[in-house]
Amino acid sequence: MGSHLLLDWTNAYGVRFLLPFSSRWFSLDLVTLIDVWIWAALILATVAPWLGRLVSSELGARSGTGRGWAVFALLFVALFDAGRAVLHQRAVTTLESRDYDGAAPLKAGAFPTPANPFEWIGVVEGTQTVHRYRFNLLGAFDPDAGETFQKPEASPALEAAPRTPEFRAFLSFSKYSLWSAVPVTVPESATRVSVRDMRFSFSVETVVDAANRPGEVKFSFTR
Repeated sequence: MGSHLLLDWTNAYGVRFLLPFSSRWFSLDLVTLIDVWIWAALILATVAPWLGRLVSSELGARSGTGRGWAVFALLFVALFDAGRAVLHQRAVTTLESRDYDGAAPLKAGAFPTPANPFEWIGVVEGTQTVHRYRFNLLGAFDPDAGETFQKPEASPALEAAPRTPEFRAFLSFSKYSLWSAVPVTVPESATRVSVRDMRFSFSVETVVDAANRPGEVKFSFTR
């Protein structure tokens, strides 16, 4: 059980260690939910002893316990995560060393990809924009190569949406959020407010009416 929580802590989704006293999310952002290298090591450590026993039974020899493979898998995961931690810090430093909107970023984060340890998803929040990158640490980083999203102007509708429990729960999970406020005609003088998690493309939205009352909240996931 303890190792399960530690593995959840290392991924980008995270874990809530302090439930039921606090719903705060903790994550190290070192690996994805499904990391092919960790899965390969664990599957190998599971299958190899079984194959060894199968071969030993055919030859009439004594089979091993498989303990060596278990030790290999544990050491691999520990060393792999340690290497990922070094690469993660390098990725964050790469993002933080640039100016955005003519100033240092308000915050920057790097999130892993499933297969390539050197490839990262970068999210940078500037004063007026939010930037999203997919970059490789083995190559040069181009701050103009990513996606740029404009932050909306402050408005009563944007202030009203977070009062809903769904928005509050979403914002407690989302580390990097992109807000949107778009006028709609139904109901009259209403505004569709949405917020997107820039790591996973989760989003929630609601329509805020002219009296700044949020309506039904919808959750969606887009690639």
